[in-house]
Amino acid sequence: MSKELTNQTIPCPNSGCGGLITFNTSELFQGKEISCLKCNSVISLSDESNELVEDAFEKFEAMREKYIENKSNG
Repeated sequence: MSKELTNQTIPCPNSGCGGLITFNTSELFQGKEISCLKCNSVISLSDESNELVEDAFEKFEAMREKYIENKSNG
């Protein structure tokens, strides 16, 4: 997994918070809970969705790398 996709920031799921949650995707895939520093809301992946989400990230990264390669080749 590339560094660009390893460290991510998403809006807090608590609609009244407005904070940002920064997380390491590798840790999220390992089951770590990630907390919003502003309101302490927690996100995590269930065991059932972990493989699906990790597969989607890997496919996205492959598409992104192919796009960058094609763009640099003209």
